[in-house]
Amino acid sequence: MFSVQLGYSHERSFSSSVATADVLHPTVVFGPGGHVLGFAVLSIPVSHRGTIGEQDQWRVGAGAVFLFGTAR
Repeated sequence: MFSVQLGYSHERSFSSSVATADVLHPTVVFGPGGHVLGFAVLSIPVSHRGTIGEQDQWRVGAGAVFLFGTAR
């Protein structure tokens, strides 16, 4: 299994009511087999309001999802 996905989020800072960002999240999901899915995600801000100190340039994440039950 191999899947390319695109997510979107509108984020607001807890430390400031003014800091907001619109972020795109391109993601790759792959199933190496069995009951495991792996994923890698890159988060890219496309617009931002607030101070420079609260702005992320980008974020990267990766992980695994364990599927319980029988495979169909």
